[in-house]
Amino acid sequence: MKKLFIVLGVLFALLIVTASILVTVLGARHIASATRKPTKPVVLHIDFSQTIVEYRPADPFQMLTARSATTLLDLIQVIDHAANNDNVKGIVADLSQISIGMAQAQEIRDALNRFREQGKWSIAYADTYFVSATGTGVYYMASGFDEIYMHPTGDIGFTGLASEPLFFKNMLENLGIESYMDQRHEYKLVANMFNEEGYTEYHKEADENLINSIFNQILEGVAVSRNMTLDHLRSLVDQAPFFGIEALNAGLVDGFRFWDQVEDLMEEKVGEGITLVRPGSYRSKYMTARRREGEYVVGLVYGVGTVVRGSGSSGLMGGQSMAAKTISNYFRQIREDGDVDIVIFRVNSPGGSPDASATIDREIQLTREAGIPVIVSMGDIATSGGYYVAMSADVIMAQPLTITGSIGVGGGKFVVQGLMDKLGITTEQTHVGENALMLSLYRPPTESQHQRLEYMMDKIYEEFTGGVMAGRDLTPEQIDAVARGRIWIGADALGVDLIDDIGGLYDAMLKARQMIDVPPDEELSIRFYPRKKTFLEMILESDGRFLTKTAQTLQTFIRLGRLVDTIAGNELKQIDQVLTGDALTAPVHIYPFQVENR
Repeated sequence: MKKLFIVLGVLFALLIVTASILVTVLGARHIASATRKPTKPVVLHIDFSQTIVEYRPADPFQMLTARSATTLLDLIQVIDHAANNDNVKGIVADLSQISIGMAQAQEIRDALNRFREQGKWSIAYADTYFVSATGTGVYYMASGFDEIYMHPTGDIGFTGLASEPLFFKNMLENLGIESYMDQRHEYKLVANMFNEEGYTEYHKEADENLINSIFNQILEGVAVSRNMTLDHLRSLVDQAPFFGIEALNAGLVDGFRFWDQVEDLMEEKVGEGITLVRPGSYRSKYMTARRREGEYVVGLVYGVGTVVRGSGSSGLMGGQSMAAKTISNYFRQIREDGDVDIVIFRVNSPGGSPDASATIDREIQLTREAGIPVIVSMGDIATSGGYYVAMSADVIMAQPLTITGSIGVGGGKFVVQGLMDKLGITTEQTHVGENALMLSLYRPPTESQHQRLEYMMDKIYEEFTGGVMAGRDLTPEQIDAVARGRIWIGADALGVDLIDDIGGLYDAMLKARQMIDVPPDEELSIRFYPRKKTFLEMILESDGRFLTKTAQTLQTFIRLGRLVDTIAGNELKQIDQVLTGDALTAPVHIYPFQVENR
């Protein structure tokens, strides 16, 4: 048992080293393949079981897990290029295991519309379209294709949308945990889940408005694609799900086929000898990056994940974050480069730290003052701090189904003393300063401390709404009507002046060309910030952080192994100290809850 975990740890380290070598070899094969273009008719094959991401992170750990993923921009560019490639006859997509955001689905549907405008066909296929809670989002994506087929045993789960929020007030009380969470204002919902047993009037209103707005957008899209009236489509939703032949009779699918029969259908459309090409292979075989002197440059910056202070740190299993220092450095680099004509800031974030959001907002203002316009392109979500970082841009664009707004703040603390009492854990305190224990998990706030916390919430809200008024040129009455924590979809946000235009990355590129007057015959080159790096480059430039994280991950595996070994009744020597050293060991504090102000 002991030797097993030692071997596993060594193999993990060797895997990391081997990965960089493989990346180099695969990169060489990738370049070599660029000279070999298929001569047979081509059908673009999109497999949605492959993750669609906003961007590939510039982090060695995350690159290991995201390298095979397709970025949304890559997919859109491939579809648009294929639309004008005479050798490409159509698109076939497998949606059997799709996991995609609604705004992403709209961007892909828009690209499919442009593809069809060139007289080309598209086919959606899935084993079943009832793969999620309601199947509505999956079918919405499928309806963007000319024809929809499914496995003979498949189903359509176009049953509508639902919201089922959880409320933890009673659980916290049972555990002996007191909630001191608060929010600004009634439509900011973060505190409700801890302070309420069910919907408040405003919470119910907010959820109903949101899902109705989203569902109306979906219905309109499906109605146009499937040539149905909205009334008829609504009646179908109330009859769903549809099993087997019911889906065909309802006009929701065009037939039942196994995958090999879908391939036969493609040959009927094109002829024998077609070549199925995936987006990654298509890019390498057909699309080449060109750089010409004097061309116009757009800097593309990605702000994805929770807004956090500092540089952010993800690790092997961590999620993406929009780190204030990192994003600020990108904008500073753009200003220093001197040849970037315009910036597109792609934001996909539910919010986070108010001060980190303000830091990023400041960099956008400085970039505009330097004479470089900034366009914000919102992804699936840009709420709270995710809207804060967008509010000072020259232009804000979003898809109709982008979730945005939530201009407000929520936060506070929990007191776990009741739980500690039940567990027989006691604590004492020594402090200097009347408010030194203001954020303590073991004592409720005093009246004066509570007042200071309330003041902090008011101050953040005032700064947030003040920034939106300045950036969006709104009056106090207008901001009060759109803020207070209200959540909007992009289609509605346009009507209340929270965004300037509807569209995704493709439309943001068109807007950029217009804003800097790029002649029709000139190219607009995209420069990524940070620039794309190889796996080996990121390791060498990580200032030792990669090796440190690798050692810490190894240490975690070893400690898990030690726990398993202990349970089995054996002793495992402290080999983690031999492999990683005491210097890498730090105490870990585990709290019942950790809530970021949002």
